[in-house]
Amino acid sequence: MRPILERLGSYLPAGIALAIPIVFIPNTTDEFILPRASIVIIGACLGAGLALLTSGGPGLGSLRLPLLAAAAAALLSFVFSVSWPLSLAGAYTRYESLPVRLSYLGMLAVPVWLLRGERGRTWVVAAFVFGTSIASIEALMQAAGGVTFRPDGNLGNANLLGALIAMALPMAVARGLRGDQFLVAWWLGAIVMAGGLYVSTSRSGMLGAIAGCLALTVFAFRRRGWVLLALLGSGAVVSAALWAIVFGPLGKLNNDPARSRLLLWPDALRMIVARPLTGWGEDATGLTFGRY
Repeated sequence: MRPILERLGSYLPAGIALAIPIVFIPNTTDEFILPRASIVIIGACLGAGLALLTSGGPGLGSLRLPLLAAAAAALLSFVFSVSWPLSLAGAYTRYESLPVRLSYLGMLAVPVWLLRGERGRTWVVAAFVFGTSIASIEALMQAAGGVTFRPDGNLGNANLLGALIAMALPMAVARGLRGDQFLVAWWLGAIVMAGGLYVSTSRSGMLGAIAGCLALTVFAFRRRGWVLLALLGSGAVVSAALWAIVFGPLGKLNNDPARSRLLLWPDALRMIVARPLTGWGEDATGLTFGRY
């Protein structure tokens, strides 16, 4: 029985990585976000259960204390929430509740517990890149079809597609640079995701993808001088991208001025100062932001 559970555990993270970008339930009240939140909760629970049943695998190591601290912070925020029901269930179409927050932490720990070798980690990367590429193809098809909304690859939110691509694109580029037998597939995925990112018009996704790919450049060097030079160059590119987003031609993309976000920061800072230790509770920002 144990070998079967270990094999199942080695494939579970890859299955979750594939499902998150592509699973949605058509013709339901919430066909995009709720299914993915459910995948996160169920996946974290299944993964933790498999880790307990197949004990003896890798420990969390240096991740243990940060994960425990994050879990304690989530619980503390819930205890002092201004709305326990909201923090327990989450707001409609968001679901950033206590169970989801804890499940995010579980999703971080589960691959560490279950993946015993390089092959399992490769499957996770491949599954996530493939799933995000599928979502990007759907976004490209939406753009070609002239949809009236921002192409989102059936994720329900174009910025969510941008966030997934910002993570998956550097992974594909990194694997492509290795030159393994799947070289063509990695680069095709990278090209498709770059196209999906373009049609999504997600500024945050573009910035994240640029930063992730530039990080690969920094990590590629071993000599300190070259690393420093790569850091300076990467910083200059990211700074130029930020300028283009806030003050340049991308500033008013989608009729959403980026500089208006800067006006919200002082209000957010006052919220933090009002309750610096406990916060306002999971998903409760909408209830209290109007006061500030």
